[in-house]
Amino acid sequence: MFTKKENTKEISIELTLLKERFDFEMKYLKDYLTFSIESVDERTQKLADKIYEDTLANPDLEGMLQEMYEQEHKAISSYLYHSSIVLVYTVFESTLSQICTELKFSAKIPFSFEEVSGAGNIMKALSYLKMSASLPKLEVEKITPKFGKFQQLRNSIAHKNGRFSGKDQKAIDKQRTTFTNEFPCIELSPDQKQFYIM
Repeated sequence: MFTKKENTKEISIELTLLKERFDFEMKYLKDYLTFSIESVDERTQKLADKIYEDTLANPDLEGMLQEMYEQEHKAISSYLYHSSIVLVYTVFESTLSQICTELKFSAKIPFSFEEVSGAGNIMKALSYLKMSASLPKLEVEKITPKFGKFQQLRNSIAHKNGRFSGKDQKAIDKQRTTFTNEFPCIELSPDQKQFYIM
């Protein structure tokens, strides 16, 4: 096995181009987040104005219109912020994959990170880097659970449209508890089956 290899060789790899690409992606990501916040604020204000006009025209529907406003506000926010979570995850996953690929070719490692066991490319890449680049095992193990939770959040957004999921109610309740404890910026739908990033 690669981790038990006795003759190790230290090499240096050039990551300048990857760093430049990462810096560009971070700038794009910051711009996108700023755009998302501004878009949410703008759309929410337009929605509030429309609800206000409708309330003036139909005062007896004020309660229903207010409830509609709150639901739409959550939907608008979650669409934009959920896409931001997926984008952050994608940038991180892509960057780690590029580092692993560069390492494989530069160090002539006989296997790629895709061949390492793990749940998702981020976990595979971290394991690969521990094995091949002597990343400090304890440091990586400290941050791994956080990535696992972030990956679950991303997967719930990308594959379940922000709904909690699991094989049974106990698993769904556990995921809900994990998310609300780990990510305090989420709000739950009235039936607590869906979350919104606010």
